[in-house]
Amino acid sequence: SEQNQMSYSDILLTQKLVKSYVLIMTSDTNIELVKKEIGTELTVGQLKSYVKISGVGETEVLKINVENKDPVLAQSIANAVVKVSPATIIRVIKAGSAEVIDTAKVPAKPVKPVVWQYAAIGTMLGLMLSVALIFLRDFFDNTFKTEDDVRNVLDLPVITSLPEIMKGGATIVTEETPFDYKESFKVLRTKIQFSGVDGNMKKIAITSSGPFEGKTTVSINLALTMAETGKRVLLIDADLRKPKVHKTLNMPSEPGISNVLTQQEELANVIKKVPNFDSLDIVTCGVIPPNPTELLGSHQMEAFIASIEDDYDYIIFDTPPIGLVADTAVLSKMLDGVIWVVSYGRTVKETATFAKDTLDSVDANIIGCVFNRVKADSYGNRGYYRKYGSRYGSRYGYKRGSYGYSNRYSYGYRYGYGYGEEAPEKTKEKKSFFKIGKGSSNDNQDSQNNSDTQE
Repeated sequence: SEQNQMSYSDILLTQKLVKSYVLIMTSDTNIELVKKEIGTELTVGQLKSYVKISGVGETEVLKINVENKDPVLAQSIANAVVKVSPATIIRVIKAGSAEVIDTAKVPAKPVKPVVWQYAAIGTMLGLMLSVALIFLRDFFDNTFKTEDDVRNVLDLPVITSLPEIMKGGATIVTEETPFDYKESFKVLRTKIQFSGVDGNMKKIAITSSGPFEGKTTVSINLALTMAETGKRVLLIDADLRKPKVHKTLNMPSEPGISNVLTQQEELANVIKKVPNFDSLDIVTCGVIPPNPTELLGSHQMEAFIASIEDDYDYIIFDTPPIGLVADTAVLSKMLDGVIWVVSYGRTVKETATFAKDTLDSVDANIIGCVFNRVKADSYGNRGYYRKYGSRYGSRYGYKRGSYGYSNRYSYGYRYGYGYGEEAPEKTKEKKSFFKIGKGSSNDNQDSQNNSDTQE
């Protein structure tokens, strides 16, 4: 019994010495002996980085683990540690002994990398990163995503929502246009018709907070939709900085409204007729002037509007983005109302708030907002009605499809009157729904510009 008790005490003592053994066996002195034993040119530091020594549970056993790309070298280092360590331990502690239980063997396969573990970890990290990126994108994305966003931030009604039916391009309403897209413009037309008292809602500006939000497309399609009912409609490109109506409809830009305002042309010479739409006329921009804000706010502009007002039921003005320049604010004082195009996922809330403050400062009559390029999932329960409406329209002869035009340009001041340099555009043949006749050589060249961004 006493012998057994002594043996147990020895075991307890040995367990307490395990940490000391580990320190001794991984010391520079001991690893130097290992280096001499295997005759390697590796440094002591390199050898120490390969060697890991630890106790096995509550036992008095030490485990020596050596990891190296060379399996034979790993075996040699492990066996050398086993060989030289007992003498070092006895010399340092002045007592004790160590016996080898198993010698190191060359492994049949590498212990690292464990492919399935790395694959699992990589997959998990990838999922976590994806979730984090989605969260961060939504957290920092301060654009409008729902009609409620528009109502709550701008405190304005949403007159209609236009579904996204093609990426980037300007979709002009034709027989091939999706039913729900055309119906949205009919809703817009109807609400405008009933928004005025005694027919006083006839001069309307279409604007947006910034570029590429769809104001020109909305202007053109609203004019077309109104003209379908036989109403006399005039569409005016009042964006005297970056006009796009003439490019979208493939017609000459000159002469236009700027030529009339600068007294270079008579009014009758700038009104362009549209084939197949007897009740729709168009006035393009004309020569881009160096002082667009002053022209739009001038007495000449007031006189121009007065001279055409009695000839049309509705006059639609495509105007520059209100968040960038003052043109629309100046012009709005002469008009009956402003329709504001807000683009899903593009219009920034801060920019829109600033733009609204600008319009409010001149007491502009903001009729409401058109929520443009809305994705189907943002409609919520209304998605059912959109699908129903689409099927209903198809049953009664409406075909789905799209016929688009697209133009790209950037806003910002340039030489005091431009919005910025025009983006590079590819030159290719441009289809025209209206098939306007050829103009001058400059007009033909201008009409060739085409790219991928709706305006």
